[in-house]
Amino acid sequence: MKTEGFLNGFPLHGRGPLGLNQRSVLSMFTKYAERYVLRTPSAGKYLGVNSHDAKIRVSDTPDNAWIFHTHDGAVTHALWIGEVHGETPDVVKLDR
Repeated sequence: MKTEGFLNGFPLHGRGPLGLNQRSVLSMFTKYAERYVLRTPSAGKYLGVNSHDAKIRVSDTPDNAWIFHTHDGAVTHALWIGEVHGETPDVVKLDR
């Protein structure tokens, strides 16, 4: 694959050699990690995972919430939780 003239050797558009969207790959090389949590819309509580039995637990603050490092991952899990529990949680981006 010719990489001359591309940022970090990746073309800015289209699919790369592994079939990955190159914009997604480039966004992984950011200086700051993004953090997202899930919050129930009805109660305003944050969702986490209990370390003893791996069940979903709720918290008043995002300090003990399940943290996602990509928006896509948080949205995917929010949709799965919504399918099972009948209420889709909100995805909330945390400040740095």
